[in-house]
Amino acid sequence: MISGFVKNELFNEAIQLYRRMINCGVGNPNKSLLLSVLNACGAVGAFEIGRSMHCQLVEEWFSLDVDFVTALIDFYAKCGDIEKAKNIFNAMPYKDVAAWSAMILGLATNGKNKTAIDLFEEMEQKGPVPNGITFVVVLVACNHKTLLKKTMVYTC
Repeated sequence: MISGFVKNELFNEAIQLYRRMINCGVGNPNKSLLLSVLNACGAVGAFEIGRSMHCQLVEEWFSLDVDFVTALIDFYAKCGDIEKAKNIFNAMPYKDVAAWSAMILGLATNGKNKTAIDLFEEMEQKGPVPNGITFVVVLVACNHKTLLKKTMVYTC
């Protein structure tokens, strides 16, 4: 039900249902559920709930695999804590294309366009092969007037 709320952009309803579930002591949430709730928190800026979930994930039985870490990067960036997102990204031992893309987008949407482009260039050297989503994210980063020439290079 919670994942359905998130897929239909009913983020507050998803968070409310998750809170009710936790308050009623209905079992332990699985990975899919926690990822959905974390995405909902990022979408509506529910910083405290998302941050407490992060603490719970670290302290309890979930290992923070690349999916969780990418969701945390996305969450913190959407909530405006780009430094926390960068710290999490930098601490990742393995970064897939989704993690790189999430960090580049997070930087771009927080006004760090030049840093986003620099990170993309680092990805090209070190990281996985960019995908279509990555290139869309780079275009977002290039929307700054001084970076318009970079857009031309990446779209040609």
